[in-house]
Amino acid sequence: MIRKNGGKNKGERWIKQMLKLKTKLVIYRNVLGNKNIYD
Repeated sequence: MIRKNGGKNKGERWIKQMLKLKTKLVIYRNVLGNKNIYD
């Protein structure tokens, strides 16, 4: 039970980290895209 819950929490943390990285990538891409348009 404890192991299962720990794994679940770890999975949730990992998913949250992935979502954060994805949003960062999207923002970074948008910034780069805007830079390219202005250049």
